[in-house]
Amino acid sequence: MYQQLQKAQSWWAVGKIIRLKIRIRVHPRSSRDEVVKKDDDYIVRVKALPREGKANEAVIKLLAEYFGVPKSSVRITSGLSGRNKIVDIRTARA
Repeated sequence: MYQQLQKAQSWWAVGKIIRLKIRIRVHPRSSRDEVVKKDDDYIVRVKALPREGKANEAVIKLLAEYFGVPKSSVRITSGLSGRNKIVDIRTARA
């Protein structure tokens, strides 16, 4: 996660917690699941359909894998029903 932190848009550490806030653009119904860093933002492509929160679940799972944190550490804070989202990622320092 520390390599991604250096490239991240906004991150800070409070005590033993590292918090990362990123902007993402989601492309549902893609041919593959992937995360691509573009400038200060991330493009997240998921195979899931944008129905009943399935795409959001896939985004959380994919970002957790990408940053190497548990799914419970990834939270969509803005844009639940749109393609542009703000995601908050928290993890403990090593």
